[in-house]
Parts: sequence; C-alpha cells; structure tokens
Amino acid sequence: MNSERFLGKVAVITGAANGIGLAAADRFAREGADIVAVDLHGVSFENVAKKVKENGRHILTVEADVSRQADWANVINQALETFGRIDILINNAGIFGLISRFEEIPVDSFDQVMNVNVRGMFLGMQAVIPTMRSQGGGHIVNVSSISGERGSARGTAYVTSKHAVNGLTQCAALDVIRDGIYINAVAPAPTDTDMVRLLENSASSRLNVDKEAARKMLEDSLVIGRYGKPEEIVSAMAFLCSAEASFMTGAIVPVDGGALAR
Repeated sequence: MNSERFLGKVAVITGAANGIGLAAADRFAREGADIVAVDLHGVSFENVAKKVKENGRHILTVEADVSRQADWANVINQALETFGRIDILINNAGIFGLISRFEEIPVDSFDQVMNVNVRGMFLGMQAVIPTMRSQGGGHIVNVSSISGERGSARGTAYVTSKHAVNGLTQCAALDVIRDGIYINAVAPAPTDTDMVRLLENSASSRLNVDKEAARKMLEDSLVIGRYGKPEEIVSAMAFLCSAEASFMTGAIVPVDGGALAR
C-alpha cells in the first residue's frame, strides 16, 4: 500500500456508510485521498467519517438517492464547492432486491433494483464525466458482480442489473478514453457484508436450517471456501484507479476467489 498514491485526489464513493463502500473510503483515505461519502437519507455516516479522519484526510458527507438526477447534481456541486475537483468515482451503491421465483417478482420490486443498480450508475457516470474531462482525466470503478456473468435462480432483478452494469461500463469506457477517463468494473463473488445476510436468511428459511448452518453452506459452495472480504474487493479498486492500470479500461475484473473459473 502506498500512503501517498492518491495524495491530492478526491474520491466520490456511493454506498459509503458500510460494507464495501466503507472499506473503500478507508483505503482511499489511507492512500491520501479526500473523500466524498454518499449514502441514503437517514443513514449514519459516523463510521466512515471516523475512518477517514483517522487517516488524516477530509470528508464531505452527502445524503442522496443515486437514482435521482437532481441528487447527483447536488453531490457534484457540493464536492466541487468543498474540494474543487473530482478524480475518482466509486459507483458502489446497490441493492439485491426480492429473492423470489421469476414469475412471482413484483414489477415495482424489479424496477427498484434496476433504478438503483443501473440507473444510479448511469447517472453517476454522466454527472461526473464533464468534471473529469475538464480536469484532463479521472477514474471510475463500477461495482458489478459475478452475477453479471451468469444466471442465478431467485435473483433475477439483481442478476439482470449486473449484466447491465457490465454493458454500461464497457460502452462508457469506449466513449471517454480519449479524454483520459478510465472506466472499469470489479465483479466480486459473495462478500461478507449486509447484502450477503439476505442470501443467508433466504437459504435459512428455504432449507429450514439455522442461519449459521446457512452461512456455512453458502461459504462451502464457493471455490475458495469463504466469502470475500470488503478490503479484498477494494484492493482491486485501488489498483484500477492507479497509474499501474494505465492500459486498462472497459474491463470487468473478477475478484471472486476463483468462482468464474469453475
């Protein structure tokens, strides 16, 4: 880890209050970046603010619904008013949605997942690209999933959204690379966050086992035999936002403990 790799940089991170977003704020702050932490209205920013300040960096917290264009305009305006620049966007905010058989998925539930996971990332990239272009470049990392590379029973909305994220990433990357803007995605396997608790709860109920047994079953089903750690996903993000990834754009990078190799 290079404690000055992102010195003087500003990173906007969505879903920053917990999970992968929280780990990203911690990592980028430790490597020198100031942080714009974005999350839902009413969410506590206490943990992320503490981590960023412990690393000696500055933080701006902004409440936003990433599926709303006006909220994104506010995020960008506040970031520029506070820090004067935006160098990195970590498009991390996402939801899993209802775990259900395909024909039983309510349309409004499907739409909610697509609004957050796809529209939110689309709007985030559109909002930040003009600033990055005016600065001569920048880096965007979208959080996809191994679910964006294959199907999965009872996860239709989430899986569909992550396939769409991969397409968004590649199309946007091709449009802006000559502006010095690099856009890539990371594709994690199940990671030890609140989202994976939903999968455990569903498995526990469906298979009539306790939650600890459900967790063990899910972890045992993975090639590596365990969930990913948020910090492991963030290591790939940091690499993609660094000069070491100067010949990478439009890439969907698996961080999956070998899941897609099977």
